[in-house]
Amino acid sequence: MTEKITKSWIEKAIHQRAVNRFEKEIIETGLSLSRSILKDLEFKNEPADNYSAFKLSDLDHGYAAERVEAVFEAVFKTNFKDYDAFKIRKIAEYEKEETDRLLSSIDGLKDFIEDRETRW
Repeated sequence: MTEKITKSWIEKAIHQRAVNRFEKEIIETGLSLSRSILKDLEFKNEPADNYSAFKLSDLDHGYAAERVEAVFEAVFKTNFKDYDAFKIRKIAEYEKEETDRLLSSIDGLKDFIEDRETRW
């Protein structure tokens, strides 16, 4: 790794991990719906530039993850009034969890170093 680790770099990395986790969970949630009893219900998806109707089961056929995520996000945005606010809250929650995990690891290292220093 040639990039210098700074506070800004850590914040960006934590945010990206939170976003990646959210995106992964959106795909997992959508795929579980596409494999559920609801799989044959038709959804009306209204992206900004066109209209399409599809069955959730249609998305469980090897589409690229980015495409599946975009479709599920569009479905959730169309059908859940506060989806955007929910997404922001969840990513913030995941950022806090990631930060807490990182700080816990740093504390563990600090305790290890301090314990070693007191032994010598």
